[in-house]
Amino acid sequence: RFFMPMIGMLGFDMGYGFDDISGDRKPQGWEYTIIFGRWFNTKEFVLVRIMITKYFLISLMLSTFILSQNKFGFVQSDRIRAEYEEFKEAEGQLMLEYQQINAQFNNMVVQLDSIKKAFESQRLMSSPDWRKEKEAEIQSREASIQRFQVSMVGPEGELSKRQQKLEFDILSKVKRAVDKVAASKKIDFIIDGSTSLLYGNPTYDLTDDVLFELRKYQVSGKEEKK
Repeated sequence: RFFMPMIGMLGFDMGYGFDDISGDRKPQGWEYTIIFGRWFNTKEFVLVRIMITKYFLISLMLSTFILSQNKFGFVQSDRIRAEYEEFKEAEGQLMLEYQQINAQFNNMVVQLDSIKKAFESQRLMSSPDWRKEKEAEIQSREASIQRFQVSMVGPEGELSKRQQKLEFDILSKVKRAVDKVAASKKIDFIIDGSTSLLYGNPTYDLTDDVLFELRKYQVSGKEEKK
């Protein structure tokens, strides 16, 4: 048994009665009790079962009718990400920017290591003021490297913001292409087949249509630039 708000207790009891209640020298036999907000005896249980069956069949028929009146389709977002040229260009651009940032970071680390080695080799023969000055310089460079990491490749860094902007621009185009395909083919629902679909009839796969629309935008955009 379990309790559901607004309905009450839900459960099902079954038992065999050995006592002679009716006086005919026969045991009471099997008795069933269903709890659905209130108690039902055996006779009521049959009526409730018929009523629930009717409601279930009516709901199933209504669901089938509603679904039959709508058109569905799906799009494989992983294919779009792999085949759409702007996604590839964006990934290549981000990789290039990351390599540039990484080269700048490595250069800063090499300079810091050089200063540290020079400091260690000359520390014993240098004056206290010189040591203090070099220690301050080393600390300043270490802090600068940390700030550079956070500002460029951190969660709120420039590279992360750049990636978010590129993805937003491309996904906006994908959404516009999906809307265009849905309108032209009179599709009521389009789902992402890469994340929420275990199987889909290829007849309802609209990925090629969306890619075609995306490439149309791409061609028209290049012609406008010319």
